[in-house]
Amino acid sequence: MDSRRWIYLFLIGALTLLTACVRAASIPAGSPDAPTSLTPGQSAQTTLASAEAPASAATGAASQLPATPAASSTPRPAITEHEVRLIELAGPIQSPDAEISGMTWYQDTLLLLPQYPERFGDQAAEGYLFAIPKAALLDYLDGKNTSPITPQPIPFISNEVGAGLRNYEGFESIAVSGDQAYLTIETGLPGTQGYLVTANILAGLQAVVVNSTAILEIPSQLSSPNHSYESLLVFGRRLVALHEINGAKLNPAPSAPIYGVDLSAIDSLAFPNIEYRVTDASEVDDNGRFWIINYFFPGDLALYADDPLAEEYGVGETHQQGIGVERLLEMQFTEAGIVLAPEGYLLLKLDTAARNWEALARLDQRGFLIATDKFPATLFGFVEFPTTP
Repeated sequence: MDSRRWIYLFLIGALTLLTACVRAASIPAGSPDAPTSLTPGQSAQTTLASAEAPASAATGAASQLPATPAASSTPRPAITEHEVRLIELAGPIQSPDAEISGMTWYQDTLLLLPQYPERFGDQAAEGYLFAIPKAALLDYLDGKNTSPITPQPIPFISNEVGAGLRNYEGFESIAVSGDQAYLTIETGLPGTQGYLVTANILAGLQAVVVNSTAILEIPSQLSSPNHSYESLLVFGRRLVALHEINGAKLNPAPSAPIYGVDLSAIDSLAFPNIEYRVTDASEVDDNGRFWIINYFFPGDLALYADDPLAEEYGVGETHQQGIGVERLLEMQFTEAGIVLAPEGYLLLKLDTAARNWEALARLDQRGFLIATDKFPATLFGFVEFPTTP
């Protein structure tokens, strides 16, 4: 081979190497072409992890969250984000052990459900729920009282229902009809499972007593650690349970099982594919509408997927800085099942730490009460309902 051909091949090789380097440098972090942490052949299903990540992973400035993966070449419209106005609490519920997992109204009193009520047990009761009068909440929001609110402990007599279930992982949701409370329980591996139980509310909120003879297993929709039924609705004389995972990739055909108030199985309703986690639901109004919490923890990459709702409705300023999602969605009962109400998209303004919102209740026509479990701390707040122009 003569020297001219050697020079020609050297130039071609150098040009090819230079082109490859330029292309690699142009791939944005988090794009579909960028490397991922999955090993070859490993799917997101097999790496699905608990959304309840360590506290150290749940903190960090919003600007330090991973860059938003490129899901579409079409820019998402910018929309308004809504502030969470924190309501300061005092007393035992401030402990991270509270892990508030649900809340609902009993007459004019807000009931807050710890995931493990037994952690507050003492000689007087084996566990406690907590209660806040509506009047106290309104006085705080109206500035008539600026002192922290101390919720009243309500004896919770579980009759060791949880202890009787294999791999008990606590109570996840609560709903009330009259003087009856309904709760879901989650159990863990080897197969995460949900259960439905009833409880009697004694006059004057003297106690909430679980019926140990009525425990119903709710059929699982997918095999996923630490994900079961975190939302429960009372709709007339029926109970409707919502699964935590409804994304198209992991749960292609989600449904909402329906039970009678006597826990008899009735039917199920179709539920839309909503990405990330559904962690609680508000009460159903007279028009068959209710709101849900839809949350994505930035470290829970196994649950990450393209987000059709963000594409349709848009993202706000803080949501443009990372992949964390905190929002409320309005849902509606229809003959075709449960659907997303057309205007029911309320995006929360992100804080410097990801907030694992686990409890939701409507406060009249003013807005929403919302609470976290222990990540990043026990937070309780109010989100004002957007006014119609």
